[in-house]
Amino acid sequence: PKRSPYAFLLFMLEKLISWIQKKEREGVSKDQVEAAADLLVWVMYADGHIASAETETIDAELRRLGWTSPFAMDLYLQGATARARRALEDPSFAETYLSRASERLGTNEMRQRVLDACADLAAADGDSSAAESRLLDKLQEAFKL
Repeated sequence: PKRSPYAFLLFMLEKLISWIQKKEREGVSKDQVEAAADLLVWVMYADGHIASAETETIDAELRRLGWTSPFAMDLYLQGATARARRALEDPSFAETYLSRASERLGTNEMRQRVLDACADLAAADGDSSAAESRLLDKLQEAFKL
């Protein structure tokens, strides 16, 4: 069944909470996980729609996240959605947003993990759009991988 964008964000919240908590136990910082969430949301919106296969891929990736404050996450995801939409509309903002996200990820290992997750997401509906491919190329370039 198709979910409303708001219901999907709430679902993402639950998955994100779980993944971040796990990663924090493994020594990955909240800032790194927030950067990963920002980039996943950006890729999700890159082609202008959310396919069910993409939501399933995000679900699988975000199961690995967790969060220290579940109340803040709902607001964070709303902000991530707004930032993703702005990045899609404003190339100057997109460049700064991507550079900052890369810095926040901190390590090449984390950058590769997020790039792989974003690539899985883009391919989840069986067809990476040109917009998704361009964004993945930008991520790879920014991450210098």
